Amino acid sequence: MVVCSKLHDVKRYFCGVKRIFLLLASSLLIQSSVIGQSKTDSTKSRAQDICITWGYNRAHYNTSDIHFQGEGFDFTLLDANAIDDPEPFAAKTYFNPVKFTVPQFNFRASYFLNENTSISGGWDHMKYVLQPNQLIRIDGYIEEGVSEVYAGEYHEELIWIVPSFIKYEHTDGFNVVRFGIERFLPLWKSKKHLLEANLYGGVSAGFMLPWTDFTFAGERHKNWLHLAGWTTSAQLGARFEWLDCLFLQAQAHYGRAALTDVILQGDKDSRASQNVVFFERSLYVGGYIPLGR
Repeated sequence: MVVCSKLHDVKRYFCGVKRIFLLLASSLLIQSSVIGQSKTDSTKSRAQDICITWGYNRAHYNTSDIHFQGEGFDFTLLDANAIDDPEPFAAKTYFNPVKFTVPQFNFRASYFLNENTSISGGWDHMKYVLQPNQLIRIDGYIEEGVSEVYAGEYHEELIWIVPSFIKYEHTDGFNVVRFGIERFLPLWKSKKHLLEANLYGGVSAGFMLPWTDFTFAGERHKNWLHLAGWTTSAQLGARFEWLDCLFLQAQAHYGRAALTDVILQGDKDSRASQNVVFFERSLYVGGYIPLGR
């Protein structure tokens, strides 16, 4: 009963986040269009500017059904819970030119079509770990040739997720490569335009490039980067600018990743599939390259 209650609370949380995103995004798009039309000619335009951002993230995942299929096994873990894997802050990692891409990072490049509209492309490097030591339902079969301990047919029985049974994670990257469009809503500017605050909202779509680490019945497989599916998402954020060229940005990112072809055991014909709903929060630093000014 405790497990069911916890899963219900997680689903309610993600449903609430989705409603908030839809409400705020639609409101922001409408307001930014109105304000964009009312701007005076004296305002510096960002049209044709390029914007570069770099930051780090934390990710939260809704429960999902994960289907595993290969030689000697075909089963689904139902309502599996997952967590991210943040790198503890250390100067030797985050400020190291060799290791700064180890943590969960975000990179993005944008091009402004006009003052309030930009198109962008980038890479969200999140991490995904099937949470160990959880009790969940399993449906399917495992043959004795794969594992004598876990062999059998399962009909939604409860099973403990422990390392001796299975480890499934995208810790070398639950990578989201996405392209999107954003609209900005100016909130405030200082008299001499030294400081500025903006809200923004956007939508994006792209593809998933996970780097999967899979251990099953004691046998580990560290797989390679692989095109495994697609994603759609929406973003909301705030940007605080200094001297019209540098900024600090906070963003919330809500999306769905459809993983249809996840490699499990290297060259073997084994695959996993799942649909993941995620909520990512991130903090960026960035700057403008004023090509149009």
